[in-house]
Amino acid sequence: MNFNFSSTVERFHPRLRDDLKEISEAARWLDSDIKHRGVLVCARMAPTGRDPDSFSGMAWPNESSIVMYGPRPGLWQHPRGRIDLRLAHCMSWEDKVRLFAHELRHLGQFHQGWRNGGDSICLPYSPKTAEADAYAFENLVLETLR
Repeated sequence: MNFNFSSTVERFHPRLRDDLKEISEAARWLDSDIKHRGVLVCARMAPTGRDPDSFSGMAWPNESSIVMYGPRPGLWQHPRGRIDLRLAHCMSWEDKVRLFAHELRHLGQFHQGWRNGGDSICLPYSPKTAEADAYAFENLVLETLR
């Protein structure tokens, strides 16, 4: 797993890299479709002007993308996908677990689609079911880490 964090994230969440490694190991143990090698994890603070407690994430199966922040802006190769995290200033450890586990599960779903149908569009679930599955996975990862 490669990490690219904005300098603001490093200030507000100094243990983020260690937390994400711990979360990803638990998630990988629970779902073998989640890959570690070749995944790019980008993190920055949620946009200002929004609720200061809001945070979000997205996962993409793309093999490359341009990232314009962090210590190495430019084109990144990530053959197993990319996860983008937008973090709130004050996030609990549980919120970080839920957010990252949720997005990791989506990457696992993409890889399961590739394995079963040859294309990430052939997800084994409908979008509604995929979201419900990712939310349930958050709970599994959280219980595993407690």
